[in-house]
Amino acid sequence: MSGEPFLAVSGLEKRFGAHTAVDGVGFTLARGEVLALLGPSGSGKTTTLRLLGGFETPDAGRITVDGIDVTAEPPAARKFGVVFQHYALFPHLDVAGNVGFGLESRGIRPADRVRPVAEALALVDLAGFERRRIAELSGGQQQRVALARALVIEPRVLLLDEPLSNLDPSLRGRTRRELRALVRRTAVTTVLVTHEQDDAFDLADRVAVLDAGRVAQVGTPDDLYRRPATPFVAGFIGRSSQLRGDVTAEGVLRTGGGAIAAPAGVAPGPVLVVARPEALRPARDGEPALDAVVEARRFGGAVATYALALPTGESLELDGPPDAWHEGDRLRLAPTGMGLHLFPAGRP
Repeated sequence: MSGEPFLAVSGLEKRFGAHTAVDGVGFTLARGEVLALLGPSGSGKTTTLRLLGGFETPDAGRITVDGIDVTAEPPAARKFGVVFQHYALFPHLDVAGNVGFGLESRGIRPADRVRPVAEALALVDLAGFERRRIAELSGGQQQRVALARALVIEPRVLLLDEPLSNLDPSLRGRTRRELRALVRRTAVTTVLVTHEQDDAFDLADRVAVLDAGRVAQVGTPDDLYRRPATPFVAGFIGRSSQLRGDVTAEGVLRTGGGAIAAPAGVAPGPVLVVARPEALRPARDGEPALDAVVEARRFGGAVATYALALPTGESLELDGPPDAWHEGDRLRLAPTGMGLHLFPAGRP
């Protein structure tokens, strides 16, 4: 995506007493792009979303939409659509009343709300549901009503707060696919908050990983997994194991399990090793390798996960065929050429 950003956030800060919840957050989105704010509890993602929506006032920073500064604007003036984590539907109103609420608050007469409400419901595959009561709907249907209410005002930006967290696991995958198709179809610029990597990777064009109120890295799911910028991102995204090691001037990585070739371009010195389950393979005869012992196997269908112990007591996870090894087997492991990330020791 090219050109000037449609939504731009820079230097956003928010403090609650002595606690800094958001610390210099910044990112940009092109028109129609979907960005996920991903991070553990307490990382600042929900506070960032509330700052975007105008529900919290930043202590510093700037938010612009299509070149216009909206940092000091109240929520209604921003013309953002919001779907809250618990949907915030009104049980005393029917579906049409809930979807039309945003239009009513903008002074649109009841007769003029009928068509846009019907169009918004059709957009989320709930055509004809106008007279249904909220209590009669499933969790997935309630979520779609909340989406229709956010979309009926034709928002400039759509904000989604943990949009799938209230759904049963059996519904989550299907609803995620439906939500992805809907967001793509409407082409509305969207920011969503989630702590689930599957949701972020499935729904977003890019993902901003937050750590302690700061943006640790922004990138595509591929970028974050294959080229993590920090140990936190490497450890948070996907599955991995961590070891301590040293890289020699000759490009050899020495760990408690042995010595193997280090990835190209790593400076000599102490390193933190973050290894994906696909980072190592059985070594060939005479090949430099790490020594490990199989401690346990977790069956996963076509692929099993093996828990390995190094002589130092450090542990690794390795994916492989379901019957490749058994508890007590001794392995010699060499790099596959992918999934092995080295960071200078002590780097956050």
